[in-house]
Amino acid sequence: MAYIHFDSQWTPCGFMIVRDGGNPRSEQDTLLVEIDYDYPGIASRMGYVPCDCGDTDGTVDCAHKTATQMIGEARQWIKDHEGKSFAELDEYINIAESTGYAPRKG
Repeated sequence: MAYIHFDSQWTPCGFMIVRDGGNPRSEQDTLLVEIDYDYPGIASRMGYVPCDCGDTDGTVDCAHKTATQMIGEARQWIKDHEGKSFAELDEYINIAESTGYAPRKG
C-alpha cells in the first residue's frame, strides 16, 4: 500500500507517492510525481473517472470535457484523497524500483 503526500517545500510542483510506513522525505520510500499529464492516470488508479463517457483517459479531450479540465479535476481528486492508503499505488513504487528510477527498499 502507498499514499499521496503533498509538501510545498519539498515538492512545490507536484506530490509524492509514499510507501505505507515510509518517510515522505526519503527517496527510498517515495516516488516524485511532478508532471501534470500523469495526474489522470494516477487518480484513475485510485478510483477517479475522468469522464463518464469512457472515451478518454483524461489526457485528451472528449466530447464533454477538455484535457485541461480533467487534469485539474484529477489533481484535486488526488489532493482530496491525500494520506489515504491505496494498494493500487504500489504499482508506481514497484515500477520505479524495477526500472531504476527510485532506490530499492532497504
